[in-house]
Amino acid sequence: MSEDNYDPFSVQIKGGKIKDRRVGSTERFSSEDGFVMADDDSNVQMGPVIENYYLRMALILLFIVFTVLGFRVFYLQIIKGDEFRGLAEGNRIRLQRILPNRGIIYDNHGKQMVRNIPSFSIRFVPADLPKGEELDNVLEIIASTTGKEFIELKELITNTSEYSYIQSSLVEDINYEQAVNLRIKASIWSGIHIIETAKREYMLGNTFSHLLGYLGKITENEAIDLPEDYELIDYIGKTGIERSYEKELRGIVGKKQVEVDALGKETKILAEQEAIKGNNIHLYIDADLQVKLSEIVAKTLNNRNVDKAAGIIINPQNGGIMAMSSFPEFDNNIFSKSISQEQYEAVFTGDDRPLFNRTLSGQYPSGSIIKPLVASAALDEGIIDRNTSFLSTGGIYYDIWFFPDWKAGGHGQTNVIKALAESVNTFFYIIGIEEYDGREGLGLDKMLSYMHSYGLSQYTGVDISGEQMGFLPDRYWKWEERDEPWYPGDTMHLAIGQGDILVTPIQMANYIAAIANGGILYSPHLVKQIVDSETGAVVMSAPQVLNEDFISSASLDIVREGMRSAVTTGSARRIYSEDYTAAGKTGTAQVGGNAKPHSWFVGFAPYDNPEIAWAMLVENGGDGSDTAVQIMDEVLDWYFINTKN
Repeated sequence: MSEDNYDPFSVQIKGGKIKDRRVGSTERFSSEDGFVMADDDSNVQMGPVIENYYLRMALILLFIVFTVLGFRVFYLQIIKGDEFRGLAEGNRIRLQRILPNRGIIYDNHGKQMVRNIPSFSIRFVPADLPKGEELDNVLEIIASTTGKEFIELKELITNTSEYSYIQSSLVEDINYEQAVNLRIKASIWSGIHIIETAKREYMLGNTFSHLLGYLGKITENEAIDLPEDYELIDYIGKTGIERSYEKELRGIVGKKQVEVDALGKETKILAEQEAIKGNNIHLYIDADLQVKLSEIVAKTLNNRNVDKAAGIIINPQNGGIMAMSSFPEFDNNIFSKSISQEQYEAVFTGDDRPLFNRTLSGQYPSGSIIKPLVASAALDEGIIDRNTSFLSTGGIYYDIWFFPDWKAGGHGQTNVIKALAESVNTFFYIIGIEEYDGREGLGLDKMLSYMHSYGLSQYTGVDISGEQMGFLPDRYWKWEERDEPWYPGDTMHLAIGQGDILVTPIQMANYIAAIANGGILYSPHLVKQIVDSETGAVVMSAPQVLNEDFISSASLDIVREGMRSAVTTGSARRIYSEDYTAAGKTGTAQVGGNAKPHSWFVGFAPYDNPEIAWAMLVENGGDGSDTAVQIMDEVLDWYFINTKN
């Protein structure tokens, strides 16, 4: 066989020799050849066999690695592709909200009560923020400029998801100089933005604080029930008109799609939908009347060394609320900026509870101001007429119990007119109890029925939140709560507004308004009309009737006559005037212990054609014919002399 036909792989290994398959060719190799290390008696291990083993292992490993990478690429690009493409696009193109200007609130005469004033805030986008020391340096500058604590700012950022592209609030309500200073620096800071916003300013003083309410940051609990266009950095109405008419006042949020640079700063607007301003609201409130009421109440409280009161004035012809003041008042402008710890404690935890709206939420024994209601019920049921009279000698006995009149020795022979004018307890004991000395009276069930008809122990439906229902006791409640039967004496106490009865000032003003207007019980309301900010269209607030035809006009005529006599000759004669005619009923509500009683005064004017009805309460103000009457005397003088000329 020639050299040219030699096959280099046609060898066989046998023992320690290499045998060429060419005939007669046998050759022995040694370790020096660097290929086979064996002698004649050993098993030979060849280099190519070893190399093939490691090569196969390497190929298997590479196959595994590339398979894993392939699956990962498939997961990222196919399964999660849309999500990550969206995130990548979100780094460059973002959707931003445009907050609308909030609607304005006006009084009945067009006087502006609130306004929106420019303000500046520092916002941050967590995903754009720098990290570590660079972020700390930025926060140190912001803290030193605004007076905030570094640790407070750091906590705000730490408590926010670092992957979020939603703007979060860092510092609210910085002044113009701070904003200009920081805006220059923020132009090179990643993720920090100086935003021009607006804050609410209440223009007419603290007397409107309960009525108008205030704005505050949205809480997480509130956010659950809010539409999607609200975010936690937004402000929302918390109380008063601001809360109840949040939807109308807020407007419609706008949107814009923008392109941002590597720092998250806007470089181009790609699309924009403008915000729509909130609607304007006009109230029945007479701002001048309310300011005067507040001034007079504040002066009287100071002189009497008391500090809690509530006054409400209603138009009896439609239920429109003309004035509504609660004391103590509070400054609702403090909620438009960062509130100090001292301010927070004074407003939220103070013993005087200034946020508590006593006109709607205060629940008090009515005292004698309930007597016109009881008188109208007895007249309507035919239990008495205008000539029915009883002898008042200082009180009456029922069984072994004595029920006194407020006047020692009594009031003499008394009919319903005199009973209302002089607030004669004996008269109402007799007509209130189911039977006295063989004579039929109202009894508990009929009396409660009329009280319900006048709106007691019910919501009036006033168009701001916080209203309480008051309370009317009955025999079932007494069994459940006190494990006692209902006694005749309980009915007699209820007939003069004592015992467990509780009413609110707005209920009392509303029921007196129904007596004044001839028997229509309206739902009191504050908003007169809403004006659309886009079209100028006006939506009027139609009066809502809660009850009517539940009492005769003849019965009410007699009750009004008795209330007029209270002003001309009786317990409210302090407000008698030649300039106007008023009718009223005083009340002195006992509160137990050594505390002074609450002072009440309700009424309406003018007598022949009522245009206002009121309820005035001074907590622990003493006799009703004194403190509360004094306040309304000055208010009525101002109203009829100043507004009618």
